[in-house]
Amino acid sequence: MNLSTFPIFDFRFPIYRSATVLLKKGQRRLSSTNRPLKRSEKIISRREITTSGSGSSAIGNQKFFTIFLVAGLLCAHVFAEDSVNQRDFGFQPLEIFEFDHGTSRLIVADINGDGLDDILFANNHVSRLEILVRKADANETDGLPELDERFENKGMIVDQSLKALRVADLDNDGRLDIITFGTAIGLQLRYQQEDGAFGEPGRIFIKDPSSVTTIQIGDLNGDGKKDILVCRRDQADLHWNTETRPFQDKKTLTFSADKSFYGDIADINIDGIPDLAFHFNTTRNPLKVRYGKGNGLYGTEQPIELPPRQYMDILQPEGSEPQIGMVLRNRLAFRIYGFAEKEQPPLLESQEVSPARIGLEGTDKKAAPAWVAADFNADGYDDLLVAAPELSRLHLYSGTASGLDPEPRRIDTLSEASRISRLVNGDILVVSKKEKIAALHSTEALDRFPSILKTPGNVLAGCAIESGDDCWFICKNDDKELQLARLETESEAVSIYPLDLQNDPADLIAFQLPEGKIGLILFMAYDTPKMFLFASEKLEPLTSESFRALAQPLTLSNIRLGTPGDGSVLTVSQGAIARRFEWRGDRYEATRQFNPENPRGELIASCGYEMLDGSSGTLLYDRNSGDLVRFDAEGDGWGKIHIPDADQTIFAAVQLKNKDRDTVVLLGRTGLNEILSNGTRLAPVSEAEYVSPSENPMLAYAKAVKLGAPPRPMVALVDPANRAIELVSMADGELKKELLFEVYLTSDFVNRKKNRGTEPHDVESGDLNGDGIGDLVVLSQDKLLIYLGE
Repeated sequence: MNLSTFPIFDFRFPIYRSATVLLKKGQRRLSSTNRPLKRSEKIISRREITTSGSGSSAIGNQKFFTIFLVAGLLCAHVFAEDSVNQRDFGFQPLEIFEFDHGTSRLIVADINGDGLDDILFANNHVSRLEILVRKADANETDGLPELDERFENKGMIVDQSLKALRVADLDNDGRLDIITFGTAIGLQLRYQQEDGAFGEPGRIFIKDPSSVTTIQIGDLNGDGKKDILVCRRDQADLHWNTETRPFQDKKTLTFSADKSFYGDIADINIDGIPDLAFHFNTTRNPLKVRYGKGNGLYGTEQPIELPPRQYMDILQPEGSEPQIGMVLRNRLAFRIYGFAEKEQPPLLESQEVSPARIGLEGTDKKAAPAWVAADFNADGYDDLLVAAPELSRLHLYSGTASGLDPEPRRIDTLSEASRISRLVNGDILVVSKKEKIAALHSTEALDRFPSILKTPGNVLAGCAIESGDDCWFICKNDDKELQLARLETESEAVSIYPLDLQNDPADLIAFQLPEGKIGLILFMAYDTPKMFLFASEKLEPLTSESFRALAQPLTLSNIRLGTPGDGSVLTVSQGAIARRFEWRGDRYEATRQFNPENPRGELIASCGYEMLDGSSGTLLYDRNSGDLVRFDAEGDGWGKIHIPDADQTIFAAVQLKNKDRDTVVLLGRTGLNEILSNGTRLAPVSEAEYVSPSENPMLAYAKAVKLGAPPRPMVALVDPANRAIELVSMADGELKKELLFEVYLTSDFVNRKKNRGTEPHDVESGDLNGDGIGDLVVLSQDKLLIYLGE
């Protein structure tokens, strides 16, 4: 395992109020007098050491010698229990440099290319970006070195509080450039010049910077240039580093439902193409990966199921397999996960399924978007056409052997399309309640703007009969009278039938019935639906006595036709049960009841299924329990498939024809939940675990570091309760402790319980003096601590 690099984090840890205990009972902290170090003793400043006057100077030097030796001993030696395990590294006496409180975003990198790693961090309380360039000719000193004896400070004033800091060679000139981000100004780039200075900051426009959670840098489209990933709570923007318009052109990836708080770049499936990993504050599936397809294309959100955790991130240095490092929720242990391909069972044999997700663009949580499924390109895979009303577009998600393509084909259409349906010839009818019109997209030229239809008045609702060429509309004429209009698309003939209703219908569905009849169900907001039969050019009402489902309020998603365009068989979902109705002469009769045995059930969507193994039946989605319930077509067989992280906005279900894999999609208001059976999927596998030996540990986070000679990968675990860092590494398939030591903190730290946060608050490693030995760099309180390796 190689854990040499680790992304820079925007830490958001809670305040800790635990007792500050480090050693197990019987252990002693080493001092120059070989006695336990009292908590009242403090490390004094250089100002105290150099106080004028023989008496005070002697006292100051005595204090300095005692505490400096203590710091060296604490860093260079392990505790008694470590003497059994021989180590191949240690630390020289500690270097301590004081800054103002509020330091963060630590980076260790060779910023000037001289072979010595340098240090960068944000110093927000004084509005500075600190750039500490390590001096090659640094001489040994008798006491604690001053900052200018070890570094040349090329820091600068910044005009905003920095929330993110990155370094990368953006223009491929061999020099590292600086990328900063804050909510006041946004994203700024500082290119390094030939003389090592940094140019004036160039601003890259980012809309709504307050919603940004993470900035990452990487080659996202394989063109050899570093791009910028801007992660937000509900989407991620990929800013392309183009020759003519660097970082101005972008691509947006929308999240399906949950709010993300962090994004990362890694090659999870080891195919040489970077993948995008997004972290979510969810108990189940906190990590979702969008696998790269090359050329800047990324797949659906694939959930990675992991246990509850305190902290988690991806560890993947260059050339190594990806792993997940996790501090467990109990904060006593650290665990590492690898990835393995696992076979997906047939859908109906699954007890629990976590769907892949596609975030929808141009929709919101207030209204369900219109949709229709069909094989638009006749390739044997069903596609899904979804309205994006806020963008005045239709988005066509193409079906493939591996599921829906998350990159839709964008089709301009009417403003705020509220309903789309398909005619028998493949044309698409679109209804816009905002514009109060209807239009027709030709199947031969879907990308062309639709032809506006001539309707008698303002269109309130409308649909097509998928098995025919008729369109039906509810219109309101100039006299505010409701009318039902029938449009024959071939002849463009329009027939009008008056409607005597007190309120305007919200939607309708039209379908064919035996003997040439047409059924029409009008859905009323906050009321029971109305149904009419159309036969022999006459419109007749159908009451609840002839169709019992009409006695309760229904929406369009509650009714499913057995066959597209044919209403001979209807499945109606109502509350905790669903029923199948069949048309018998002049009425509907209930022929089967679907009861998932959940008295609090809320069956809000259904679809028929025909699996590749020949099984068939009905699927119902229960929003209350988050279960997909199946009922066999023949017999009484049924079962439940639990969806642990179900989208609460799901309103419809559909099986998509796929000749390779069984595919079911649950449509939510802001995303598509795609369930694929058969095939394989990458899943996390626990590889090693480490339990802290400290008394009452409270591990907060972990950082990958490289220490020793030559530097080898380790993980630094930070324990704020004990003010300690534990270094662990992989050996023989196990995580083993390398070193555990207490970190420098001021003497009043234990008394500032309410105000203290996670300390130390950042850890990195590098080679500051070019000796080939790994060094540890720590930000703790208002101090920069440097542990030079030896």
